[in-house]
Amino acid sequence: MSEITPLDKQLALLRERFTERTLKELQEIRAELDTRPINSAPFPWLQTGAQLLHRLAGSSGTFGFNALGKEAARLEHWLNTELAKKDMPFHQAERLVADLNQHLSQLPGLLLPSALPDPMPSGDAASGNARGERLMEGDKQTTLTHRHFSAKKQRD
Repeated sequence: MSEITPLDKQLALLRERFTERTLKELQEIRAELDTRPINSAPFPWLQTGAQLLHRLAGSSGTFGFNALGKEAARLEHWLNTELAKKDMPFHQAERLVADLNQHLSQLPGLLLPSALPDPMPSGDAASGNARGERLMEGDKQTTLTHRHFSAKKQRD
């Protein structure tokens, strides 16, 4: 049975705050897209969406929401590619707003706690080292022991 450390508690709190902030931002931008005045310029709304997607693409993995980060990066690329097109007709920009809103509606499903990896036990179970430290590396968690850090520091 693994012990939950103060660091685990702090990370869980940060993850919870990130989730709450992200859900609130997604809800707000979708509400603005739904209620914006007819015939208003769509580009400021699209740029706001691109900024939110950029933030999510960059920060989601930090909190273990790797699928959200990948999807946000994909959507950001899609939206920026569309926005880079010169002289986009108004009706096409309007369609882009509707598509963005649809895509944003699907992102909260990627914030489910069940999508997170299980917490790692305190210490390095393989070596019996109780001073192991956890790092996120891509989609997998890696345990690096105190000895590893010391050896790497001496090599560098």
